[in-house]
Amino acid sequence: ERMTVVNGDLKNATSLFEKYSFDAVVCNPPYMKASHGRESAVNAKAIARHEILCTLEDVVKASDYLLKPNGSFFMIHRPERLGEIFAALNRHNLEASELRMVQPDAGSAPTMVLIQAKKNIKPNLKVHVPLIVYKEKGVYTDEVKSIYLPKTGNGQNDKSCNF
Repeated sequence: ERMTVVNGDLKNATSLFEKYSFDAVVCNPPYMKASHGRESAVNAKAIARHEILCTLEDVVKASDYLLKPNGSFFMIHRPERLGEIFAALNRHNLEASELRMVQPDAGSAPTMVLIQAKKNIKPNLKVHVPLIVYKEKGVYTDEVKSIYLPKTGNGQNDKSCNF
């Protein structure tokens, strides 16, 4: 299938696209509120990490506008903001359908959360087992390797890839 890249502000989604234009929206939004945490002196990094130019609410609102009925919204975020995330989703006709915490290692608390929400569905959240990134310091788990390593022609992971 084809993909067209549009460089624009998600807050202007209503002027960039027709309503219900997409089956899926994928987002890696800023995780921290503008007034929280230490902001980078580099403007681009600060904008990427903090809600300076867009908020969680802006992202979810644009997704609601863009998604077709039963469309999927995929987002990675911080677990400490789950309450805000669920509230924003509910305000905009989106319901969390799948959730998976991401932990650096088996003994650590989750640092990220992967969320799939669907438009106009009844509540039925499926919570998956956590994704553990490292089995020991600097060594990815087999599951993470299967995600990151490129596949060869025979469907096997290419073990020559450097991390």
